[in-house]
Parts: sequence; structure tokens; C-alpha cells
Amino acid sequence: MTPREKADAILRDLTRFGNSLRMVREDAEAELERIREKYRPEIDHLETAIKRLDKELKTLMKKSDPDIFDGDEQVALDNGLLLRTEAEKVRIPRDALARIEARGWTEAVRVAKSVDRGVVSQWPDARLAVIGAERRAVVEYNYEIQTNSATKPGKDGDGSGSALDN
Repeated sequence: MTPREKADAILRDLTRFGNSLRMVREDAEAELERIREKYRPEIDHLETAIKRLDKELKTLMKKSDPDIFDGDEQVALDNGLLLRTEAEKVRIPRDALARIEARGWTEAVRVAKSVDRGVVSQWPDARLAVIGAERRAVVEYNYEIQTNSATKPGKDGDGSGSALDN
């Protein structure tokens, strides 16, 4: 076999394997899409339940802050940790952009004509007061789920009476 014939044979094999690979990938994508569609309702239900429970837990922590945290930043419970973080955030009024521009403080103005909150939040309180902004303490709530929790879904996936069933 001459080098040209050998090269042509390799090109033929590359074409054949390339076509086979493309077909296998197309089949795999079609199969994956069928699997996604099969599980989509269950995944959507679980994601919705998790979002609802997340909101419910954070609302409970906010409304019952003194009862739950009693001055602590974290509370260890059987199924995870409740976390309370207090941080200062700058509240910027709607007309702050006009006030910033009037003073020539352009480093806080984005090209799209909005306030750069990151820059303004670094300003001293006196400068914030000029534009009507204020620095205040804000409490944030979060949680961590215990990974080795005793609550596991039942064999039929019903959650064995978990809060997801609500």
C-alpha cells in the first residue's frame, strides 16, 4: 500500500468513525432528553417544595429571632444549623444618582446611569448623608442541612412523612 493509499484509508476510517460518533451522540442526547422529561415533574415538585420550605424557614427565623437565637449567631439543631449574620448595608434612595452627579462623584456612576452600590457603600457616613443614603445594620438568616440526618426518604420516595408532603 502506497503512502497515499494509506492516507486515504485513514481518511476513510476517520470519516466512518466520525459519522458513527455523531450518530451515537445524537442517540445519547435523545435518550437523555427522554430521561429528563420522565423526571421533570418530580424534580419540579421537589424544587418547588424546597423553595417553599426555604422561605418558610427564613421567615420563621426572622419572626422568632429572639426565641430561636437568644443572642447567638448560630444554633445547632438535630437536623442542621440555623445561622444569623448581621452586616451593615447601605440603603440608597432613588434620587441618589442625581445627587451624586450634582456633586461630581462620577466614580459611583455606571455608564448605564445607575448608582454603583459597591462604591457608594464604601463611602464615609458624611458623604452618604449628603445624597440621602444611610448605613444601617441588616440581619441575614441562613441555614445548613445536616448531611447525615436520620430523616431519609422511604423506599417509595415519599419522604416518610417529611415536611415535603405538605
